[in-house]
Amino acid sequence: MSKSNGSAVKGVGAIVTWQTRGVFARRDDVVDALKRRGIEVSVKTAEPATFVRRAINECIEDGLVRKVGEDEKKVCFAVVRERGDLELGKWDGRMQESVTLFKGSGNVKFTKGGDLAKRIEAAMAGQRGALLGREVAESFQRVMCRDADAVKLRPGGGVLFVPAEKFATLDALDAVIDELQSLRGFTLNRFDVAGGSRTLRDVYKMLRVEVDREFERVRAYVARAIESEKTTPNYYRTREREVVRMIQRIERLRRVLGHDMRAESGRLKMYRVFLSQRYAKERARRDEEIASKKRDKSYARASRSSAR
Repeated sequence: MSKSNGSAVKGVGAIVTWQTRGVFARRDDVVDALKRRGIEVSVKTAEPATFVRRAINECIEDGLVRKVGEDEKKVCFAVVRERGDLELGKWDGRMQESVTLFKGSGNVKFTKGGDLAKRIEAAMAGQRGALLGREVAESFQRVMCRDADAVKLRPGGGVLFVPAEKFATLDALDAVIDELQSLRGFTLNRFDVAGGSRTLRDVYKMLRVEVDREFERVRAYVARAIESEKTTPNYYRTREREVVRMIQRIERLRRVLGHDMRAESGRLKMYRVFLSQRYAKERARRDEEIASKKRDKSYARASRSSAR
């Protein structure tokens, strides 16, 4: 569901935030609903350790979950029942169960077993493949940044500016939310930004920061490609395509700002040309290697025939 501030002024975009109350959705349902709107995105679920902790919290009544420890292979949680006596100034804690998750296999081991262990196992089965509001929000944010040229107005995300010409992406996400009953607690809030407003000037400042950040990403990306010792043609073709995508995003942001890109277009073109030339060079080198091997094989066959 989407909420707007209802502004009658023609906006140049909207500030987008969201609320996630009581969201518990199946990953496959969300992925399928997005695909029906033509949106392909990697929807990530929480780490197994998070599922285990959620399952434990779902099953315990008056206990607490304590993280015992973690290393590269496993993580262990303990369910502890605590009792305190204010009059005597005493505290007592007793472990009800400990749950060890093995990261490689995803298997769990219980120290005591029993009814609590069975309830935790059942809860874990229900948690696998599930998404809470945070995971859904992270996926939706990636969609808005990729498909709607959204700009983060806060370093950690959660508040975005979306240009008006990209509202179709927001409408598609709203349709996904309306379709899935499990997402009814997820609300996209849109606050229209009118031309000439103080809010728009603040947004433009963030847009300029985003453009500079994207430009630096291109520069660093090409620098890594230059320093790489890989010589396969596909390596440079892949990097060239990625740089093209990054440049296109910079150009879209510049258009939103109404700024001319001629000052930077020369350097951006240089980056792309460099990768294209490296691709052509490595492609020619690889073709020559293949041709040389074929000539050697032909010469060897001819030598064996003449020897007979």
